Formats: sequence, C-alpha cells, structure tokens
Amino acid sequence: LNIFMFSPRLVASRVRLLNNMINPVTWAKTPPAARAQMLKDNVKFLAATAAMIGLAKAAGGTVGTDPDKGDFLKIRFGKTTYDTLTGLQQPLRFMINLTRAANARRTDDKTYQGKSIKSLIDPFEPGSFTRSKTSPLAGFGITAATGKNFLGQPANLKKEAGELITPLPAKAVVEAMQAEGLLKGFLKASPPFPGV
Repeated sequence: LNIFMFSPRLVASRVRLLNNMINPVTWAKTPPAARAQMLKDNVKFLAATAAMIGLAKAAGGTVGTDPDKGDFLKIRFGKTTYDTLTGLQQPLRFMINLTRAANARRTDDKTYQGKSIKSLIDPFEPGSFTRSKTSPLAGFGITAATGKNFLGQPANLKKEAGELITPLPAKAVVEAMQAEGLLKGFLKASPPFPGV
C-alpha cells in the first residue's frame, strides 16, 4: 500500500483511534476495565487539547472551528499554523464531513452546502481526503494526469517533481526562513521536529 498511500499504517491507526474514542458500538463491546482506561485516556487527551487551544487563544492566536476548512482545530499565529492533534485532524474532519454529507443525502437536505461524498473520497477530486493520503509518487501521477495540483490549481510539473524529493520539515523551515528571516523563521518552523 505504501506505493499508493502515504503511511497507510499511520492512517489506519488514526482512524482506529478515533473509532475507539467516539464509536458507541466499540465502547459497548469493550470490557469494563479497558473501557474505564479508554475513558481516562480520552479525557486526558481532550483536556490537554482544550488547554492548548485555550492557551493559544489567550496568547492572541486563532483556532479554526469549521470542519469544512483545512484549519479546523489548528492554532494560527499570523501566517503560521500549528496542528497539535498528532495526525487526528484530517481523519476527524473526514469523518465529520462524511457523516454530514451522508445525512444530507439520506434526508435529501437541499440546504446542505458542504462537500459531497464523491468530493470527499475521489482521489481525482482536488482537496479530497483520499487525495491527501496518496503517496508522493501516486499524488504526482494524479497531478500529471489531471494537470491540477492538490488544491485544484494548474500544476507546475517541474516544481511538483522537485518537491517529491524534498523532506516536508526541511521545506517548512526554508519557507519560514524566507518569509520571516533566519532566526524567527527557524523558531516558527521548529515545532514539527518533535511532532507538532
């Protein structure tokens, strides 16, 4: 699967973790002692996340609250965005939006303005969850085939090919240093190294 997907085990673990956190069927099937431990872990995680978001807001940052937007539950200071959800943000957005789209389809809701089920799961749709989880090589293949990048903009294949071999943290550091200056840019781009 690594040929077609970016880190399939990580994606599966994040979806499994979210399922364990919020699926009532999973909770019902879990032995009581394990359920109690899961509840403690969930409360700790949610409390730490809420505290971090609260502290960021108190320090002048903003936090996205719309699951239709890529900055959902991300902390933003100026042009710098931090994702503190350890890889849970994208699957969480996907699950929320898929549930909303399925519910709108089931109820024939004409007022629903969000993405359709197809736009969420079709890897050829710009910005879809499936497209975001393609491997770099598969994503490049889709970009070359459609002529559009992940965001749906006309693709520069030469630039896209160069980005295939550039590690993401290194790219973030270089871009931050170009935008903010050497020291400030390096400091702003350093949180990805421990996992933010």
